[in-house]
Amino acid sequence: MQRFFQHIFQRIRQNESGAAAVEFAFIGPLLAALFLGVFDVGTMVYDRTDIHSAARSGAQYFMAGGTDLAVAQELITDSWTSRSETALVSVEKCCKCAGVDVECGTLCDDDSVPDIFFSIEIKTQLEGVFGEYDVAVSELVRAR
Repeated sequence: MQRFFQHIFQRIRQNESGAAAVEFAFIGPLLAALFLGVFDVGTMVYDRTDIHSAARSGAQYFMAGGTDLAVAQELITDSWTSRSETALVSVEKCCKCAGVDVECGTLCDDDSVPDIFFSIEIKTQLEGVFGEYDVAVSELVRAR
């Protein structure tokens, strides 16, 4: 009888038919997490690129001579393909004398005309598989 049990245990130890299933049970979740991570990073990169592209659309409008803040904001929101409901787009005009903010329409201390800038700020929250990420993009364009 002892020989019979030894023979059975030896066959069980040499049998590898379920080894692949056990190995996959250990590796499968890791591979799934890795795949989701790669997908999540790819989606985030696409969304960030889309936000930067939208900000550049507004900057190009000002560089081409545009001055209407509402038109610039509309260009930004229209060119942002993956815009979320909670996204904030801010377009403002500011004037500076030697790098210091001044009220537009006034002269600098040395009686020169201040430089005119257009500020574009975009803030949003991107949602991924592993969490949410705050993104802020800003562009400062000097008017001609």
